[in-house]
Amino acid sequence: MTGSIPLSAKDVSQRFFRKRPEDTLPLTVEHQRIYIVPSKRGLAFLLALMVCLIASINYQLNLGYALSFLLAGLFAASLLHTYKNLSGLTLDAVSAKPATCGDNAVFQLQLSNKGQQDRIGIDITYAGERVRTDVNTNETTRVELPLKTTQRGYQALGRIALTSQYPIGLWTTWSYCHTPASVIVRPKPETNPPPMPRSFADGDADSTQQGIDGDVASLRDYVPGDPLTRIAWKRAARGGSLHVRELEENHPGGDIELNVAATDFHDIEAQMSRLAAWVMDAHRAGASYSLSLDGQQLDTAAGDAHRNACLDALATYKVQAPGQLP
Repeated sequence: MTGSIPLSAKDVSQRFFRKRPEDTLPLTVEHQRIYIVPSKRGLAFLLALMVCLIASINYQLNLGYALSFLLAGLFAASLLHTYKNLSGLTLDAVSAKPATCGDNAVFQLQLSNKGQQDRIGIDITYAGERVRTDVNTNETTRVELPLKTTQRGYQALGRIALTSQYPIGLWTTWSYCHTPASVIVRPKPETNPPPMPRSFADGDADSTQQGIDGDVASLRDYVPGDPLTRIAWKRAARGGSLHVRELEENHPGGDIELNVAATDFHDIEAQMSRLAAWVMDAHRAGASYSLSLDGQQLDTAAGDAHRNACLDALATYKVQAPGQLP
């Protein structure tokens, strides 16, 4: 006789609580994934029902018996309606666009209802937040889930719970969904970065210079790493804070080479922040630029696609990649 292999404690925990991101899409909420218990309102309703029944027994109140049994039937019937409001709901897809560190990453869920009844008051709980939506019969609904980002790399959506107390709030039913959905979080560009390093085709390929000589355009606050020759020393001598001269760029048309060494930082996050600022500055100027990271080289190019590729490379630099969105 062939016996079934007993489940381990981790397998049991995964089956009931979905702690690991192992669910695949599309995912239909079926009976083996649904949990249902009386809500706080339902427990209070049961307590009141018990008091009503005890009083009816004590005082032999026929109408009290009728009311007690009627309300008990209502309580039992609402269980089925609450369960059916969630059963059969389908999570079709999860998508998201890259976000900047410190901003919200917005995940978009696509829910579909192929059943014969509308799904009312579906709560989607994630990372301590809650969003409510309705999914009508034979329709698809898209729900946005904003999630605060605190560091660059990959931001996972994590486990979500589909919850409902419809129709009268006496029962709470829920189902867990945990997919490997994540989004790329790009580094936040540095504020007031120093001028970009630039290498010219007619010079040494390994040489760089901070900025290009030209007329003074404006003054800005000093940032560590700025060339000392750009500091407005006369202004500083009058007792003011350090300022750096911004020059109008007059150059023979060379390409910009961005790399970690040019940032003059040792901290990785500071390096990525400065490189992100330079990528954005070069893109706004319409310049051609390349990006060199350890073991990764993005050749000289320009345009939106190149900018996005560079920012994504900075986001994932020395970061372990979890399961990504399809």
